[in-house]
Formats: sequence, structure tokens, C-alpha cells
Amino acid sequence: MNRADATMMAAVLCVTTSLARADSGTDRDRAEALFEEGKALRGQGLYPAACADFEESRRLDEGIGVTLYLADCYEQAGDVSRALTEFRHAEALAVAHGDERAVVARRRADAIEARANANHPVADGAKPVAESSVVARVSPLTSRDEAVASRATRRWIGVGVAGAGVIGIGVGATFGVIALSKLSRSNDGPCSPDDQCSSAGLTLRRQSAEAATASTIGFAAGAAALAAGIGIYLSARHVGEGVTLAPTLSAGGAGALLQGRF
Repeated sequence: MNRADATMMAAVLCVTTSLARADSGTDRDRAEALFEEGKALRGQGLYPAACADFEESRRLDEGIGVTLYLADCYEQAGDVSRALTEFRHAEALAVAHGDERAVVARRRADAIEARANANHPVADGAKPVAESSVVARVSPLTSRDEAVASRATRRWIGVGVAGAGVIGIGVGATFGVIALSKLSRSNDGPCSPDDQCSSAGLTLRRQSAEAATASTIGFAAGAAALAAGIGIYLSARHVGEGVTLAPTLSAGGAGALLQGRF
């Protein structure tokens, strides 16, 4: 293997290793387990324990969904001041990511402030403040809120799967280049036009065949993942959202850019 081939293979290994490391993060797995445990406790009305799980889950892997659940949990537990803070935080996160859940968070925060103002009128010009002593009826996340959160999660999963597909196609392309390079080098002397090869030529032909097989696998797996990811994303689309997959060229080769509003 020459230096150029070694450099290309090292780049492929670096990308795929980084992807595997990110996907297997223990913090993210623990955060997901705590989130599911918190939802179960919330369903049983055990709000203090549920809030603790949501808080730790958010600390390990901050996201819009877990922040919304944490805010809702605080509201159900009667700590409306912290609930307001977390709903506003969820709103800011959603706005920063162009996520429709900003509307859910804003509506819930506004409702808390409205109840606080109704129970504690303030002087003209003063800034209303929600206090934890306010006793008011609270409502859990509605089925529509749950649907919005689920749809947003599916979109991100779709983007992740499609991204892995693009990487797979890139790996296939890289091994395809290596296969062609090995075959060309074998034809430059080690192998004659009638395919009579020396030991070095046979080695190059074998390496070319192995790279061609890896290229085929990379292309097939990448294309399948890309199609699946786009399908997942489109199944969770909302009116006004879109996704674009555009080919890109660079000095190092070709790739694709996945972009959109989600």
C-alpha cells in the first residue's frame, strides 16, 4: 500500500471510529435510561423522584424534550417558579434550533405567569413574577405536546441515520478509488495484457478485489441508511419544514450536505 492509499484508509477509519464512539456514549445511554425512568415515575404521580431523574438526565445530555418534561414535572410538583424557569429555558433552546416545540414551551410559561398575575396583582409598570406559593390548577403535557415532541425526535433520528448513510457512501467511494488505483498499478508492469502476473502483480490484484468488495458493501449499506433516514425524516415532517440533500465537492473528494428546517 502506497502513502496515498494509507492516508485515505486512515481518514476512513478516523471518521468511522469517531462515529462509533459518539453513538456508544455512556452518558447518553444513562441519560436515556433516566429519562424513561422519570416518565414512569411521573405517570405514577411520584413527581419529586421524577423531577430528580429528569434533572440528572438533562445534566448528562441536554435537550429540548427532557427540559420540557423537567419543567412540566416541577409544575406538577407545585414548584411553579422553577417550572417557569425551565419552560423559558426550553423555549430558548427550541428557538435556537428552529424547533416547533418553542410554541409549546412559550404557551406553558405564559400560562404560569398569567396564573401568578391573577393571584398576585402587581403595581403598574412592575414586572410580574411567578412565586412558588401560588396554588393553581396545572395541566400535564397534552397529547398534542407529546406528538410534537415525538415528531421532533423522529426527525433528529432520521437526520442521524441519513448522515450515517452519507458516511457509508463516502467509505464506499474511498475504497472504490483504492481498488482502481491497485488495479491500475498492477497493469503498469507486474501484470501483462493477457493477465499473466508476477507475485507483486497478484498481490495488487488481490488488494484491488478486496477494496472493490469493501466499496460495494459501503455503497450498499450507505444507500440503504440514507434512504431509511430520509424516510424517517419525511414521516415526521410538519407543514413548512423541508430537507435538502446536496452533493458537495472538495479537494479531498466528494460528499453530501444534509440541511433543512427541523
